[in-house]
Amino acid sequence: MHKGMDFTAPTGTPIYASGNGIIYRADNKASGF
Repeated sequence: MHKGMDFTAPTGTPIYASGNGIIYRADNKASGF
């Protein structure tokens, strides 16, 4: 288990930040790891 949040959306969907923060990692692996 991790402390992050996972979101899914179709390719090309705009993404908006809900607040200040840092993206540590972004990928499209099906396993989530």
